[in-house]
Amino acid sequence: MAYPLGINFGPTYITAAHAADATSVVPVVRVEGSETYRTFFLQVLEKFNVMNCIEGQPVEEKSLARFPNDRDSFRAGAILTDALSSIKAAAERALGEAIDIRAMSLPYCWNGTISNTMFDVANASGFTIKGSRQILKFPRAARVAYNLDTFRDDHVIILVDYNAAYLYLSIVEVSGDACIAEGQVQLAELGENVLKVDLSFTSLRDSEIENPTGEPNMTSSEHDHYNRIQEALTKFVAECTVEDSTQIPQKPPWKFLYSDIRAVILSGEASDRGLNYIRTILSRTFSRSGKEVLQDSIDPLYVGALGAAKCARAQVENPSMFETHTDVPEYIPETP
Repeated sequence: MAYPLGINFGPTYITAAHAADATSVVPVVRVEGSETYRTFFLQVLEKFNVMNCIEGQPVEEKSLARFPNDRDSFRAGAILTDALSSIKAAAERALGEAIDIRAMSLPYCWNGTISNTMFDVANASGFTIKGSRQILKFPRAARVAYNLDTFRDDHVIILVDYNAAYLYLSIVEVSGDACIAEGQVQLAELGENVLKVDLSFTSLRDSEIENPTGEPNMTSSEHDHYNRIQEALTKFVAECTVEDSTQIPQKPPWKFLYSDIRAVILSGEASDRGLNYIRTILSRTFSRSGKEVLQDSIDPLYVGALGAAKCARAQVENPSMFETHTDVPEYIPETP
């Protein structure tokens, strides 16, 4: 049998991971998307309907336009076919064996039209994507990657996705199998690209930082940038949570008990240096919880891929669970 893989689509990279079993999950490879793919991603991102929770208002009306419900728009099918071909070739070179993509993690900003196009493209490419449950939206993939799907009680997860083009914050409500992003904000002005510094360390992923938590050689631009991120994160948490159950509103926008935060998950394609600054910010922000909520044992670049890989392993072991495909506009059901 060909190697079953899970993959994730990021703004720049497509990543792949393999799960030999439920506990042994490893990254396999990453490939940089083509210029056409990266442009496609940013075009969809610009049109994503996102609530700006920090200001308590939707983003500008022009940004609320959904990705057109036309499967030929932006040449989506051809772009996604090319992306799948690239990650397949790279994974087979890395493993020295044939692979089969059996689960995918898709970005929060890709709506049902793109998800359904991906389903069609994957099948046309010969991959074993038989049901909607093999296509995960990123919040669920992140939850699965960190084994948070084993908790059946109601709780919330905060996602922090830090990339060159944007910072994305989301509070995800989890109740049983349901996993819904209830509050989210994307901040292009806080992406790593805004830093006007030497890109020899900010554009590459490296591990050559002597003292990452001590913020070595921090430039004035970095200091200002990460202070703004700290402020944005603090305000986001304040807007989305309350300290007492009597403060929970009875109608949207919803708020959640701060004590119900089960995990804070860091992901993204930013440089190691930038991600280390974010780790420090998250540790400071959530230190008052009195419990370890920061989930950071997985390389942030591979969070989605590892979650998808676990889904791929589950599909191999119990394929009947994943056979149903539901073509629902704007949403595809995900793995239990």
